[in-house]
This record gives sequence, structure tokens and C-alpha cells, in this order.
Amino acid sequence: MTRVFVLLFALAGTASLAAAQTPAVDVRTAFGASNYLHGDIEYIAQTVLVAVRFGGEKIAIEPEAVVAWHSETATFGSASEPVTQKSGRRFQSAGVNILRRWSGRAAPFVGGGVGVYAEHRTFESSFNR
Repeated sequence: MTRVFVLLFALAGTASLAAAQTPAVDVRTAFGASNYLHGDIEYIAQTVLVAVRFGGEKIAIEPEAVVAWHSETATFGSASEPVTQKSGRRFQSAGVNILRRWSGRAAPFVGGGVGVYAEHRTFESSFNR
């Protein structure tokens, strides 16, 4: 089942303590584990994030995409008639943020944007006779 939610004005903020020149194009990636739904502590999902910032000294546009996934298999029942259940979830989101940049010793980025979110669930049950 796929659900799509439109997220409006998702706040994004980061701060850079380096006083380096702001790049015109900045690519960010992250790989790791995440509690993707934050309130659901049932499991931790593998996660990949990719974002690219384009802009000048004052304004930046940042498209981003995130994918997280989790799958598990459980076997139960008697030894002669075990039941196997496989379930999986994939979370995807994409958005575009507009960021205001400041310069100086601490260089914060503050802004917001629009995005979409989709969740895909799978479930399979089988009898292993």
C-alpha cells in the first residue's frame, strides 16, 4: 500500500563554523541507519540521503531525496508445519528547499520547502510443508 503525503514548509537549518567561501554547488550524501518515522521504535531502517545545494552568497536552492528500507522474516508454528512471514517497508521522500545563507565566523543556513513522502509496504505468508 502506498501513501503519499505532501509536506509543506519543512524547516531546514544547518550552521557551518568554518569561515570558508560558500560554494556555488555543494553535494551532500549520507548513508546509515535511521528511525525513519521517529515515533515508531519497532526497528531501525537503512537510509540513504542525497542533496545538492545550488546558489550564490545569499540564497541557495536545495533539492533532496531520501530512501529508507527495512525487511524481516519470521518463522513460527510446529516443526512439521512451519509458517514463514516476510514483511518489508520502503520510505521515500523528495523535496526542494529554498535556503537563506549568511556569512561570517558562524554561517547559518535557514529555510524551508515543499516535498512529497511515499511509504510502500509488502507482506507475504507461506506454509512450508
